[in-house]
Amino acid sequence: MRTHKTIIAITAFAAILSGGCSHYREFQPQVDPETYSETQFLHYLGTVPTVTFAEGCKAMVIAADGADHFSSHDERFDALRTRGIVRDDWKLDANQSLDVSTMAFMATKICSLRPSVCSTIFGSWGLGDRRYAHKQAAAADLIPYEPSYKFVTGGELLYTVAKIDDHLAKRDAENASEEINAPSDVAAP
Repeated sequence: MRTHKTIIAITAFAAILSGGCSHYREFQPQVDPETYSETQFLHYLGTVPTVTFAEGCKAMVIAADGADHFSSHDERFDALRTRGIVRDDWKLDANQSLDVSTMAFMATKICSLRPSVCSTIFGSWGLGDRRYAHKQAAAADLIPYEPSYKFVTGGELLYTVAKIDDHLAKRDAENASEEINAPSDVAAP
């Protein structure tokens, strides 16, 4: 009799703990985020407790291009996939919650950060590609260092989009400075 109570207690405890590990968010917005403009969408992100993969893709398109020219998640996903920013191997559904390592992978690809040796060797096979990108993005100060499996909040995604924008602006300014100071621009005496 005592063993049955123990088994039931352990099973109930495990069920309670596993309830927080859902890959789909429970919060449902009142208005479909696909209908928002870029500005409305970014304001909406600030109110979201967890971000879906579709919302993450839309935010990364805005970060990379400055605007969202696509009308659906599938179009965005295809555009990001052709650039190498997302991978089919992940098999993520549009409504699944976005985790930190997936966001970090997208951020490092948009910013064209040079991969580490381990990332090059193992990441090209799909082994730990997001985990290595997570370390790299945290080192580049694109994201705060958090557990890889943690789901991203709207505020964290906004922070990352702002950091990507800062990184791209700094890189563009450095490239413009190099072009101005190039020897071909200097007139011969």
